[in-house]
Amino acid sequence: MYLHVRCFSNSRLILWPGFSTSVLRYETQILLSVDISHKVLRNETVLDFMIELYNRVGDQHFSDTCMKELVGFVVLTRYNNKTYRIDDIDWSVKPTNKFKKADGTEITYVDYYSQQYNASITDLKQPMLVSQLKSKNRFKDMAPRLAHLVPEFCFLTGLSSQARSDFQIMKDLAAETQLSPQKRQKRLHELIDNIQRNKVTRTELEGWGLRLDEQISLVGRVLPPEKIQMFDHSCQPVSPVDWSRDTRKSRIIGSQPLQDWLMVFSHRNYEVAGQLLACLKKVGPPMGFLVDNPKMKDKEALERMQIVKPGAVNKWLEVNHELPSRIVIYRDGVGDGQLMTLVDYEVPQILDSFKMVHSTYSPKVTIIVVRKKGTCRFFANVNGLLQNPPVGTVIDSEATHPEWYDFFQISQCAHQGTVSPTYYHVVYDNSSMKPDHVQRLTYKMCHLYYNWPGVIRVPAPCQYAFKLTTLVAQNVHREPDLELADRLFFL
Repeated sequence: MYLHVRCFSNSRLILWPGFSTSVLRYETQILLSVDISHKVLRNETVLDFMIELYNRVGDQHFSDTCMKELVGFVVLTRYNNKTYRIDDIDWSVKPTNKFKKADGTEITYVDYYSQQYNASITDLKQPMLVSQLKSKNRFKDMAPRLAHLVPEFCFLTGLSSQARSDFQIMKDLAAETQLSPQKRQKRLHELIDNIQRNKVTRTELEGWGLRLDEQISLVGRVLPPEKIQMFDHSCQPVSPVDWSRDTRKSRIIGSQPLQDWLMVFSHRNYEVAGQLLACLKKVGPPMGFLVDNPKMKDKEALERMQIVKPGAVNKWLEVNHELPSRIVIYRDGVGDGQLMTLVDYEVPQILDSFKMVHSTYSPKVTIIVVRKKGTCRFFANVNGLLQNPPVGTVIDSEATHPEWYDFFQISQCAHQGTVSPTYYHVVYDNSSMKPDHVQRLTYKMCHLYYNWPGVIRVPAPCQYAFKLTTLVAQNVHREPDLELADRLFFL
């Protein structure tokens, strides 16, 4: 249910606020989890976008560029208020083509939309968008169901790269979407109050034997702050969020000198490249990081790189001359519906892969699913005022599941709005590590992302994996070179 639609006239954007909800069995009772959500719509159809793109890139590169720009986008069709993901573009199908309906009769897309939705298609030469529908059938061998969508009726959702680079647009959106704990709590109370006052919803709840009680309170723990170990001393940062000032003039434990290296830049960024080099040579020596002059290369395009993933265990053996006795794996990008598949298929494959190293090799293994998105939010009650919980807060009761080994952890600071906790689910563990040790290790790993002198939202391996896959998917389009496998070249 979306209310109070906000239009941004200068950017052709529409913001629909609403609520995301779930009712699940938690530690001791059934709870309703509610959070405020927003959907950004563009007042621009896919056909408008395609026409603008054609005028910009021309006929020769239009098809490839269009596929690259649109596949993966989510669109909304206003004739039925449903969202679809664009999985492909069928250039051979036009609105004048016929398709078979459920009753077996054939009809053109033009006639179908006219009869079904009283909508007229004006451009009869536009291609059709293809979306794979989610199947409700549990049998995986069923053929996927495909829907053909008319670009003229599909409105783009989300923000374009141009909008994201517009400071004023992002500022206006942030003012509407990044709510403080107090404002978020007020809107949630208004929702619950409306549900309680509505006779229809109240009757529906009573029919299920349910009622809405007060918001629950629970007790969390705050993990102790981590010390940052430098070459000749350790320091306790003033804030775990950013310790750059605390360590700026301290030598790091060890670093390789940057000697034989190449700096590649476009001609227009010549001055920026010089500034970057000057900055490196200024801040590097006090930290024990020596930087030689690079080969400066002005070039617009680089050859694509290729990489073959080596076995992490074999690499450990090569460097440390012994096999690891304990392995912790952080697994990102797994939804609730995929957990059993992960446990039944992926975990056994991981365990079997160790036999490829040595027939008797059997390390202790902990596999943890990491999830950044969720409806749970937590507020700290400080002298009667709601605030974001402090960095390092752990919640492992009440809001967790009784049959799962799971916990929430807050390892980042929200300077604006309400902080989002990261959810961790230990799906496999034969290491006998105590829950407190797993939580402490996870928090420590959030300190080890080398691109930021502070804590981040997820353990460093997850962020490294995200940066690598994003670089390969958006720019490289092939596996990078094997020689780069042990370097953080993707940061």
